[in-house]
Amino acid sequence: MKFVCNILFLVIAASASAQKVVNYEDILIEIKSSKRTLCMNLIIPTEDFSIGIYTEDWEVEDLTMEQCGDIKTDSIKNSKLIYLLESEQYLENLYLNIENNTYENIRSFDTFNWNDSKMILNLILYKESKEFYDIFIPIKSKKQSKKLIRSISKLFKNDYCFKKLKRNL
Repeated sequence: MKFVCNILFLVIAASASAQKVVNYEDILIEIKSSKRTLCMNLIIPTEDFSIGIYTEDWEVEDLTMEQCGDIKTDSIKNSKLIYLLESEQYLENLYLNIENNTYENIRSFDTFNWNDSKMILNLILYKESKEFYDIFIPIKSKKQSKKLIRSISKLFKNDYCFKKLKRNL
């Protein structure tokens, strides 16, 4: 009986530890390899304005008057965007929405409050298995947000939307 209980305990422990765990290195690899499918939102948490950057495969209906929710990207622009985010070290702190709008760092138990950030980058990664990750990168300062907007706006031909985003900061 003791032997059966030990075996049962080991099976339960093994199945509990076999749960899929998201780790930083895997997510970083996914980001770097998602040149064809990466979508991104630049969100100002305190305003009702954001910019959505989506691949040609996505048909996004922007119901606002400004039409800034559907800027198209491709693998070349996404490659440059990923390089920019990596070189400026924005990919160092990646957050997932755990539950009830609680955003937890993938590497640690650090969290951020949505409204305490000046701008939030939302990276949407789609895998071939139809799985997706919703990654958040908070930008805490106005100066850093404007610098990032300037860098990203050079990749896309939509000055109106990026200027409006800067004004809303």
